Amino acid sequence: MNKFLLTAIPFALALTAQAQQGKVFTAADYQRAESAMAYANEPLVERKNIRPTWLPDERYYYRTTAAEGNQFCWLIRLKAQKP
Repeated sequence: MNKFLLTAIPFALALTAQAQQGKVFTAADYQRAESAMAYANEPLVERKNIRPTWLPDERYYYRTTAAEGNQFCWLIRLKAQKP
């Protein structure tokens, strides 16, 4: 029994010590993660700031910026009617 404990305890300690070591991140890992951040992708996204402006007669419009310049879209909300 004593030999078993003398063998099992160091083996268990070695396994738990190895399991607690985390991955070592490199500078390349951080650069790859930074390239996926929102501020890095912002120039690639078009029509991102769309804020509708409601008018009193159930219409609304919004302005957005695209590669061609500013665009305005006018929309009319349709009311549901029974057949």
